[in-house]
Amino acid sequence: MTKPLIALPYIRVSTTRQKTEGVSLSAQQQTIQAYCDMKSWVLQGVVYRDASSGRSRKKRPGLASLLKQAEIMGPECVVVVAKLDRLGRSTIDLCQIATKLNEWEVSLALIDASIDTTTAGGQMVFGILATLAEYESNLISERIRSANSYVKGALGYNRQGRPPAGYKLVDGHRVLVEEEQDWLDILRRAKAGRTYRHACGVLNRHRIPTLTALRGNGDRVEWTSGTLAGVLASAKKADDEMAEMESEEIEDLP
Repeated sequence: MTKPLIALPYIRVSTTRQKTEGVSLSAQQQTIQAYCDMKSWVLQGVVYRDASSGRSRKKRPGLASLLKQAEIMGPECVVVVAKLDRLGRSTIDLCQIATKLNEWEVSLALIDASIDTTTAGGQMVFGILATLAEYESNLISERIRSANSYVKGALGYNRQGRPPAGYKLVDGHRVLVEEEQDWLDILRRAKAGRTYRHACGVLNRHRIPTLTALRGNGDRVEWTSGTLAGVLASAKKADDEMAEMESEEIEDLP
């Protein structure tokens, strides 16, 4: 009687929040469990998982652990993934993973595509689908860049990322934050007539919080010349952008 393969399940979500709250995780696990039952594979107790982008293999410890275990077990195991894009969206990474698994005589089951990379046909289909996955990922990135470019042209600034010091985003629009504006005045007074290094010494002695600490996203840390220069430059740029917008609005008045 042929010994059943040991299934090594891999699941991935894009954010830590999804990993913590189980969004998408349960669906992937259920799909893998049902497929393994159908194939009479023995599902390993450990589920290898990551909460990160699929565009790169970097910073995916779950995948690294999975590949290490697959190398140890060799032909006794099969890597099982619910969907191709859960394994990755980069053609290079996907092909490298498939190559390594083949070298170790480890099968790869991509449930949504019914691919078995131990066969020549499976390898061909895998390569095609991997290319399509990367194409889809590039399209999404292109749409995001286009949307950001349009918004920046319309509003004069980018709505993505952390708002500059002194502002917050409300419905996609920058709004002044008085507390942070007062905090910026303290920074500017500390810097006036001083080098950045000297100004940082003043701020640290008076225990003035950094922007991260002020917004409650971390403990108070020491000011450095680079941090202070970056905050002041970002604030000046934001002020200039807002002033330019206000000037254009006045010019547009009838």
